[in-house]
Amino acid sequence: MAGCAGHPNKPAPAPAVAVNTESTPSADLLICPKRADAFPLDQTATIPPSVRSVMIALASAYGAAVDQLDRLIEWHDPGACSAPAK
Repeated sequence: MAGCAGHPNKPAPAPAVAVNTESTPSADLLICPKRADAFPLDQTATIPPSVRSVMIALASAYGAAVDQLDRLIEWHDPGACSAPAK
């Protein structure tokens, strides 16, 4: 057929993966994570920029991972992890 000429063969779509949503994860996976204490505000330090940037990257990654874990636990059990007190 002339209408089919020139169309590259498309790869088959990936097979669907079925996940049983009826199962409950083990209790240790549903414990809300504790957030680490921040640096003290009444202290000062001189930190070289190269070290400071790594500390910021580590803290940002930690915060993102804890937030992701909170969202996953909240998705499974709404209201399990209440907002931290400010």
